Amino acid sequence: MINVAGSDFSNKSMLNHDFSNHRLEGSDFTLGDFTNSNFTCSNVSFSTFVDAKFTKIKAADANFSNSYGSANADFSGSNLSGATFEDSDLTGAKFVGANLVVVFVVVELS
Repeated sequence: MINVAGSDFSNKSMLNHDFSNHRLEGSDFTLGDFTNSNFTCSNVSFSTFVDAKFTKIKAADANFSNSYGSANADFSGSNLSGATFEDSDLTGAKFVGANLVVVFVVVELS
């Protein structure tokens, strides 16, 4: 795995970028555009996604666990099969047309 953990991708436009098999935990993707990028088998846990655009990404088996600040992140049309969002705040996130087969999401209801 390529280690770029803790990176600042905020306000970046990285269309069609290959992040597959990357360690990206603790990174900031706020207001970034990652349309059509590949996050397959990547660790993106403990990251921030406020208003980020992840439309049509490939993220099969990616780990998005423990990510907060995901307000209004857009995962529409993405392949998220086998992805994990355990203990993540997905408030306002969009998943229209996304492949959510066997996605692991643990939600605590109060």
